[in-house]
Amino acid sequence: MPTFFKFIAATTKAFALLTLVLSSINTFASELTAEVDRNNVSTDETLTLTIRYTGNRNDHVDISELRNEFDIVSNYENNSYSIVNGRLSGFKEWTFVMRPKREGTLLIPSFRIGRNISDAIEIKVNKPVYQPSQTGQDVFIETIVDKSTAFVQEQIIVKYRLYYSVNIDFQHVDDLKIENAILEQLENTQYQTKLDNRPYNVVEFNYAVFPQASGSISVPALNWNIRAARTRSGYSQGMGRYELKRLRTEEKPIVVKPQPASFPAGATWLPASELTLDETWSANTSNLTAGNPITRTLALKSKGLMAAQLPQIVQNANSSAISIYPEAPNTSENKGALGITSQRIESMALVMNQAGEQVIPAVRIPWWDTNEDKLKYAEIPEQKVTIASSAALEKEERNKAIASQELLTPNQSAPTGATLVWLRLWQAWAILATIVSIIFFVLWRKATAPAPAAHTPTANHQLTRGAQAFSMLKKYCRENNPQLTRQQLILWAAQHWKQNPPKTLDELAARCNNPNLTGQLKLLDEILYKKEANTDWNGQVLLNALNEWLKSQAAQLSTNGNGLAPLYPN
Repeated sequence: MPTFFKFIAATTKAFALLTLVLSSINTFASELTAEVDRNNVSTDETLTLTIRYTGNRNDHVDISELRNEFDIVSNYENNSYSIVNGRLSGFKEWTFVMRPKREGTLLIPSFRIGRNISDAIEIKVNKPVYQPSQTGQDVFIETIVDKSTAFVQEQIIVKYRLYYSVNIDFQHVDDLKIENAILEQLENTQYQTKLDNRPYNVVEFNYAVFPQASGSISVPALNWNIRAARTRSGYSQGMGRYELKRLRTEEKPIVVKPQPASFPAGATWLPASELTLDETWSANTSNLTAGNPITRTLALKSKGLMAAQLPQIVQNANSSAISIYPEAPNTSENKGALGITSQRIESMALVMNQAGEQVIPAVRIPWWDTNEDKLKYAEIPEQKVTIASSAALEKEERNKAIASQELLTPNQSAPTGATLVWLRLWQAWAILATIVSIIFFVLWRKATAPAPAAHTPTANHQLTRGAQAFSMLKKYCRENNPQLTRQQLILWAAQHWKQNPPKTLDELAARCNNPNLTGQLKLLDEILYKKEANTDWNGQVLLNALNEWLKSQAAQLSTNGNGLAPLYPN
């Protein structure tokens, strides 16, 4: 009997351990990353390195190699931990402001904590040859545009670089607005530099601009009112401690080129500095069996495109040989100081319906390389796989079972009655353990599932972006341009639904749930997939259907007592 109670105690401990593992599965995930705010500097400038570690070790990073190439001007450490929905999350972050010791290509080394290793980073260091025209003043500003000519929907980086050698604070800054363009505010950067041997603090205010029509656009001149501390000589003469500086930025014209005629008709226009397509499988594709699913994941990553610009990677490719069951796509973007990077991930379960040799079709996405100014393709070639029949697999398993039984010697006796009792008892506990494990797992999944986002009114700046996107949508509809209309519909949807926006025309139709609008969206989809120009499409009909749906939504909100004004008044 004591043995029985020991068995119960051991099983209880196993249950407790299983519960602990399930409830803290995310606690032990760790990662080490390193990134800089600038990768092109001069010897008189500083840059900021941020090292972030998520994990359960209490270690510090070793920066001895870093000091070989950089002087550390300042550094600080930040720790943050929290429990959300029963999940422990947190990070430790080290920030270093540093100045390069020499010109050339320098390397920020990899850092290591436990088994986690960060990537090395290459930094280009130039001579400090450029001198702004306003050098010598306490406060001044530059306007920098990374290109004076760009394609429609290509990313343009606009920088406002503010230099100051005295204490300042901002009184008023005009909002940046550009007609026929979508604006995205990027991460700001701060560093130090020397001009004529005078030290300055520098703040760069960065924006990504995406022109939506060919022709020309203009980055307007803006007024910046800044309160600046007077120098010691000015203060000693009784002029007060502060003075108001009125700065004005430069106007910058930009020529916007249309989509090249050589770009494939019907394909989504993708002007980017980089576009890659990667593939992963949940299992080895050399061991596929008819009827058994396998998961394929495709990741489309870009530099210079918003997530809403990325197209659907795989169209409906079901066939008699292969059935595809796609999951909802996952998109994300990062708005760094150097521009926007984005990705779209599509996962799908593939079920092979027939045994024998089958072909998984190639995936080929055209894009325009803005650095080399030419057409390129991000692609995964077709794959030939051999599918085993389920009957052959079952026969192989039966043969293995028979062979293993034949290995038993004649001296092996049948289990005794007492052994059978313990065997039955062990089987009962095993079944109970499985049931309890499943219950704990379900409860844990429910506890850690994110709460549904509440519907809140859109912020004013989001309304402005939404109105800009809708204005461009009206323009493309009235021009009867199906391709640009499709892209602008997705961009507008991304502003209209901030939480989980539709990524395709089918998803947009399902979200609106309006028969008239659904019909027009399907018609647009059919025209785009004919792979040829179509002059018979009337975009005004689609625009009218969308306007009617928006009016019905506004009326519904008014009936519910929200009293909101129309999102996009005519």
